[in-house]
Amino acid sequence: MSNPMSTGARLAAVLGLVGAGQACVVAGVSLGWSPAAVIGGSLTFTALGIGLLASGMATLRGALRAVHESLDRIVALDLSRDVPQVGGTTDSGQLLQKLQALQVTLRQTIGSIRSGADSVTTAAAEIASGNNDLSVRTEQTAGNLQ
Repeated sequence: MSNPMSTGARLAAVLGLVGAGQACVVAGVSLGWSPAAVIGGSLTFTALGIGLLASGMATLRGALRAVHESLDRIVALDLSRDVPQVGGTTDSGQLLQKLQALQVTLRQTIGSIRSGADSVTTAAAEIASGNNDLSVRTEQTAGNLQ
């Protein structure tokens, strides 16, 4: 499950929850809440912040793993599989989309190079055939002249 929060929004939310936990302590002490209420409120906000942070870390790890595996395939010149798209519209998801675009461009470039190389090979074969034909005709003409 990926969360579509951007890195900046996730960081702001985590800091907000941790800040809310601290504010709970200040408010509880100022207003004379029981220690259990102060600690419980503070721990609740802090736990939510840690949970959100852990969720973001898991999303980021998954995206980085996908980037790593995709780059390994590209380095090995294996462009046959698409880059997995995890992370949706998050920063890591956008990174994977850019990597996929790079792979598509590489496929097109390599395809163009192969097509050009095939054309050169065909032209070279035609030139060689023409040379052989010219050589045979030259020998025949030389034989006729003797």
